[in-house]
Amino acid sequence: MAALEVRTADVRQQLPRTDYDYFLSVDGSECGGAFRITDIYGERLPITGIAPRPNLAQPTGVQFSRH
Repeated sequence: MAALEVRTADVRQQLPRTDYDYFLSVDGSECGGAFRITDIYGERLPITGIAPRPNLAQPTGVQFSRH
């Protein structure tokens, strides 16, 4: 995954990526809304209905196209 954006109110905000391949919200205020993930080819997938939880891998039900 190349980018992770979260929607707060009517604005999408891209979360910073760490050196160890995690996307972090420093204070957690950006989390809880709809997400959008982008792959290295620019394909974007919206994700809704998931309440983010720290330190937990969660299935999204979406899949990037095969390249």
